[in-house]
Amino acid sequence: MKFDISKVAVITLWMRVFHCIGQSNRPAILENSQSLIFALPDAMGDEDGANYMCSLFSSNYCLIGYVISRTQSARFPHEEDFYDFWEMILPMYRDLNWFSVSRTFNFELGHCCNYQSTVYRMFGQDRGVSPAFFLEKVTNFTSHGKRLNSIKADFRRDLCVNIIQTVGFGTGSLKRRGGMQGVVYIFPPDGDERVHLFSYNNIQRELQFDWFKENIICEDQPWICEKFPPITDYHDFQHRRRLLSYNLISTYNDSDV
Repeated sequence: MKFDISKVAVITLWMRVFHCIGQSNRPAILENSQSLIFALPDAMGDEDGANYMCSLFSSNYCLIGYVISRTQSARFPHEEDFYDFWEMILPMYRDLNWFSVSRTFNFELGHCCNYQSTVYRMFGQDRGVSPAFFLEKVTNFTSHGKRLNSIKADFRRDLCVNIIQTVGFGTGSLKRRGGMQGVVYIFPPDGDERVHLFSYNNIQRELQFDWFKENIICEDQPWICEKFPPITDYHDFQHRRRLLSYNLISTYNDSDV
């Protein structure tokens, strides 16, 4: 079976992914960072955006992909790389919540595998990484070496909060895009009473991958917490996180905003 992706579609998706993860599209990226990127569903968001698209398929999260900022080896692209990755990811994309959420591939929204394979081409093949290596990275939910290093948010003036659109966990310093400096972050409202709040200055400490994994990812995919359990001292941290959320919610509810 032959698949054809035009250069225009690849470039368009490249721009959408960079917009989604909150990184600059400037050619020089000095830091060697890697990040597992997730979109948060937002049914009230832009209908052409990944967050709205995600809300059509999950109430918790959608995997965007794995981003590698710099070339990892001198490996040359193989002609069959794109199709090899296609065949690898097809049986498992639903188990990862890795749905196609790009209007670039409007014909396969919620499905596979032009979107996923193009993400591999951009951030795997073009970085000297084989399909198997990239697949290992995108399916590795271990907590070791994963710290919040990417966040994209929109500032909501009426609520005076930064609504988080995407988060990334991996290596490298934290990169922020959008939002208002100094303003609390929240996950998109989901219609129930849960409110996840995170302070602006301490979000790396408060929004840890273990918390995100147990409370967001594993709500949809319990097998991930079974295969990649949280760290042993996580539940003590979780207790502190609940207290922090309670204090922030109380403060927010008592404000005049």
